[in-house]
Amino acid sequence: MCFAMQCLCTLAITLVTVSRATGGIRGYKKAELAGSAGHSNSSNVKFMDLEYFTRSEVDELLVENAADDQRIHSLEQVLRPAFQALPKSSGLLTQHAVRYVLHRYFLQSHGWLVKGLEPEGAYQKAPEGVKKDWQSWVPSYLLQHFDIEQGVSLRDLAEMIAVIEDLVRKESHRQMAKVYEALGFSMTDPLPREDADLAMDMYLIIVLTARNITMAEPTKNRLRLQAFQTRYHGYADMHEWLRDLGQRYFEDSPEEGLSFSTMSKAAEAFGDEFPQFNDKECHELKTTLMKMEGGSRKPGRIPLSDFYNSSTYRHWNFTESPDYLRDLGALDESDVHRKYVILANYISSFNNCVRADSLYAICCRSPCERLMNVLEEKVAAPSADATLLASIVANLSTETVPARGTLDPKLMDRLEDVARQSESGSVPPHGRLFAQWMHHVFPRECPYPHEAGTTNPQTPDEWMKTNGRSTQVSAQQIEQIARDSCPADKKEGLPRHCDMENAELPWSNREDRAELLSSLHGPRTQLSGHKFFGREEQLGDSSEDSVPLLTLLSFVALPAMVLSAYLLDHMLGRNRQLQRRCYLSLVSALAFIWATVLCLMFHIVDMKAATGAGLVFLLWRLLVSHWIPVSGGKLIDSAV
Repeated sequence: MCFAMQCLCTLAITLVTVSRATGGIRGYKKAELAGSAGHSNSSNVKFMDLEYFTRSEVDELLVENAADDQRIHSLEQVLRPAFQALPKSSGLLTQHAVRYVLHRYFLQSHGWLVKGLEPEGAYQKAPEGVKKDWQSWVPSYLLQHFDIEQGVSLRDLAEMIAVIEDLVRKESHRQMAKVYEALGFSMTDPLPREDADLAMDMYLIIVLTARNITMAEPTKNRLRLQAFQTRYHGYADMHEWLRDLGQRYFEDSPEEGLSFSTMSKAAEAFGDEFPQFNDKECHELKTTLMKMEGGSRKPGRIPLSDFYNSSTYRHWNFTESPDYLRDLGALDESDVHRKYVILANYISSFNNCVRADSLYAICCRSPCERLMNVLEEKVAAPSADATLLASIVANLSTETVPARGTLDPKLMDRLEDVARQSESGSVPPHGRLFAQWMHHVFPRECPYPHEAGTTNPQTPDEWMKTNGRSTQVSAQQIEQIARDSCPADKKEGLPRHCDMENAELPWSNREDRAELLSSLHGPRTQLSGHKFFGREEQLGDSSEDSVPLLTLLSFVALPAMVLSAYLLDHMLGRNRQLQRRCYLSLVSALAFIWATVLCLMFHIVDMKAATGAGLVFLLWRLLVSHWIPVSGGKLIDSAV
């Protein structure tokens, strides 16, 4: 009887799991809002689960922006150099080129990584569930509208950009409406200044925590806000910036309070201006990493062991495991005895992005894009002579590399090699080899472009879903890395393989011709684990720290509990044996179900893993019930 009850419980968890996978439990994730506040008031709904637009609204914006000739013309002027410099077919951009130029525009102009326009190759090894979390139908819908297979014109590009910019601003208004709901404010009543500041604070933490905040829980959300303000190490600087922003919009507020319209404009300004504040954080991160170059003779390279011993650098805490850094594309393993973190790749990685809304994430802007803009303006063609490119690049400068006038002979030789590999004898500025060459010229600004298929950039949460383990490095791993690594400088008594460090940066002669544009390294997304530039923060529904505990509970501790229940029952004897066994075994089965459902809620395991765990538990109970004897040689079922 008790075994049958356990079978029913295990079947229940399988049904719950399948229901979740098909949208039965959290089917609202793909729901579309009809109007500015049209959505369920369920307290289980989170900001990150909302879709704010319908296709009809996008169609309306397409019509409106097509008629705004002045705005479209202004965008065309900005896009023209890149459009002229990119490969085209019959004068129109191909799909690869369109995605590339849109990605670059939003990242460079706004600091936005638009969902659905991330560099190709991201998530290629990720499970479908992870891919769906980062997909957005908006870019695909726009590309389909402009018939991308036939090619895209300069005006088409400008219209797409105008629509996405308008959607971002409209979404900020609708998110502010949800902030009102989360705090229990009325959209029709004016807000006192104190409540207006509270609403802006809540808007901020929704951005920084990937919108992982439950709505319709005003009391809990106020407590979450207080916890965030206390525990977020960089909150003071951010809060000061936010108050300056609010002051500009709230200083002339009427005595009766601020209208929802004013609060919506402040939310829109947040999306426009926060990337500028974020740039300061990116610059501080770069400065910190440059200090860690230490004994390395390679500019833009941080010895891996030094990277992990960075606790003295203000609030920075670099704890990403080597496996995760490798997938990010931030690990240089060209020297097996000295592994390095690639400074430019780490800064521009998805690990350092924060998702602002359902359309985009805020990421570090790459200084290399400014250099590429200058090249595109001067070249204005898909390829150029090596000598011309070298003369342009030699006169470019950054904060770490001065204008040189002439380049090192070795750099010139490599650029000429790139030209010789090209069928035309010229250099394509948007190819992987030229991007690699730019990394050698500006190692701290231009990311190293790995060969296609060798990286798999994901956010920490997504990487854990894909690999089933934490992104964090353990103290034992750090000690082992330190023992296995050769020091940068030669010292007496070192093993023979620890010769003087090679100052050469890695070079690969393979050009990814099939993925000409997607090879350029770019950042990637969501920080639902609340990690922001090396700082780990926990708020509300965070689950990163619970991954090892829940995994142990589900797959190790709970089966051990069932075995312990059997052993205890055997020791106690036959008196009331049926009641004791059913009670203890049923409790353990329910505990297993609870832990597995909890893992599903926190996205620690997917449907296949949960179903597999349930089947393993069921088979194990069958084994215990039918083949492990109790005292006297009788089977467990003989007492049931």
